[in-house]
Amino acid sequence: MTKPLFKTPIKPSGFVDYKPYLEAIYQSEKAARPNYSYVIFSYELGLGTGNVSWLVIKGQRKLTRNTSEKVIQALGLRGYEKQYFETMVLYTHATKPEDLDKYLQKLVSLKGRCVGNTPDEQILRFCSQWHHAVIFELVGVSQFKSDPKWIQGKLNFHLSEREIQESLSMLETMSLIKFDEDKKRHVKLVNDFETQSEVVALGAAQFHKQMIDLGKSSIENLPDHERDIGAVTIAVSPNGLQRIKQEVQAFRKYLMFIASQDQDASEMMQVNIQAFALTNLKGTREGTD
Repeated sequence: MTKPLFKTPIKPSGFVDYKPYLEAIYQSEKAARPNYSYVIFSYELGLGTGNVSWLVIKGQRKLTRNTSEKVIQALGLRGYEKQYFETMVLYTHATKPEDLDKYLQKLVSLKGRCVGNTPDEQILRFCSQWHHAVIFELVGVSQFKSDPKWIQGKLNFHLSEREIQESLSMLETMSLIKFDEDKKRHVKLVNDFETQSEVVALGAAQFHKQMIDLGKSSIENLPDHERDIGAVTIAVSPNGLQRIKQEVQAFRKYLMFIASQDQDASEMMQVNIQAFALTNLKGTREGTD
């Protein structure tokens, strides 16, 4: 029988990839036991002797169905956390877009069950559905009306009146907006939505996928003056890649600054900036043949 690891408060549902999850547990154990090592960690996880756990954490060896079960038993995972870990392993190894989407959807669903009826559940809903952020920003526009039919008519992408009403109710529950009896409409209680919740990363992955899909549909559904779609294909060094990422991050902050200075906002706009590797010339990426 697998030797159980010390009970840890670190839960798989706080992660999207099992490798950082296992690394977090290892570092926690290392802090508590100075002589702790990856060899001991491997043994306690039921992965045998040697530095197998290090190889797994560094992505040089995958968790199989068999080794996943050993880890689950060693960590004492049960219920939704167990299901979440199993799905996270599948998601981490998936390469086909349809599989990635399927497992991500399941992770989001399981995450909601893991956090239960808590503020984290609401944050996950906010972050994982594109329209909540749009409606939240729309509330801040001077001509905003709390009528779902009015909101529906102002959106370039379809939402049902029920989805809109549910979004308004959720934003109220989260204390992001309230209904102003004098103005007969909702108003913002905060200008921006910021949170340090652990669920944001998972919700953001789903949010970005949805926004990329909306961006694709905008090519056919929106006129040229309401969109700007462009791309460049370039060859860069690792240093060049980091510089580009820094510039993209700086540009996003600059866009937020422009929006904060705009006193007469009347439209919602989504800006997607995507930078990703097209090749892997140094080796075979995990999850590929």
